[in-house]
Amino acid sequence: MEYEELCSGSTVKEHQKDYERFFTVKETPKRGRKVEYNQEAIDVCRKNSVGWLVLATNDVKDPVKALEIYRMKDTIEKHLPLISATHWQTSYEKQKQNSIKTVSVMANCII
Repeated sequence: MEYEELCSGSTVKEHQKDYERFFTVKETPKRGRKVEYNQEAIDVCRKNSVGWLVLATNDVKDPVKALEIYRMKDTIEKHLPLISATHWQTSYEKQKQNSIKTVSVMANCII
């Protein structure tokens, strides 16, 4: 993405640090703009920031399916507070209605 931005000349201000770090740009009047990757900086970045993800499971044998399930976990966790709040509100309303019925029955018995 940044490579295409540099080649076309339409750079993005937020990407400026990446341009300077990972690319070498040479401009000449006759040949125009030449963009090259700074492979040394790219290798250092990969060495320091690229890691491994290990998923262990007893049930799922297909690695693609295991990864899909793992990624769904994030979606479920993000929506869990909403589900819990809805469940709590529904349970609370049922309890509240039952309490009102109980009070009504007790009031009728006392009268």
